[in-house]
Amino acid sequence: MVGAVRAHDPRLVVLGLPGAVLHDPAEIARRCVVLATEGWISSTDGHPVRMRADSFCVHGDAPGAVDVARCGTRSSARASPSGRSPPRRWM
Repeated sequence: MVGAVRAHDPRLVVLGLPGAVLHDPAEIARRCVVLATEGWISSTDGHPVRMRADSFCVHGDAPGAVDVARCGTRSSARASPSGRSPPRRWM
């Protein structure tokens, strides 16, 4: 499971630091689909970080959580997998 709204540098950016939490639902969904289909996520400095995700976590009490989950689900359904299926679980 990967935290959908968290930034990586290449590890998780510490909460409280600028840019640690992502807020744009479309950008979060795009990043998660790339991670699920291609096996990498972009770090804060733009370098690819290899990782694997079977599901994504969105905290329900976070601002915009419902929009993030909806956007992620729609993006996953539209994704054209390159050998890997996008996750079906947004928790």
